[in-house]
Amino acid sequence: MPLMPVHPGRPTGERTRDTGRTQREPGRRWYYLARWVNPDWGLRAQVLADNPWCVQCQQRGLLVEATDVDHVIPHASDPDRFWDRGNLQGLCRGCHTRKTRAGA
Repeated sequence: MPLMPVHPGRPTGERTRDTGRTQREPGRRWYYLARWVNPDWGLRAQVLADNPWCVQCQQRGLLVEATDVDHVIPHASDPDRFWDRGNLQGLCRGCHTRKTRAGA
């Protein structure tokens, strides 16, 4: 996949992969930024460190490791909603897939 050009608002050299969907859904590119994906200090890592268990499984009395970070309210390419720590929760892959397919 081609790399998208460096954006003036991003740190120098930070690039994202152009999956083809980024032009239709501008918010998709945020998932590739270091601010989200960095395993040491990215927002995704912070959410999983703070919430290591799937929220939906816990509600059913199960203790299942959270592997995905979910936007409680879909961000719809709204940067404030995307980066809002209070709008994020840890889910296991199965719960995240079910929620995404349900369109919630």
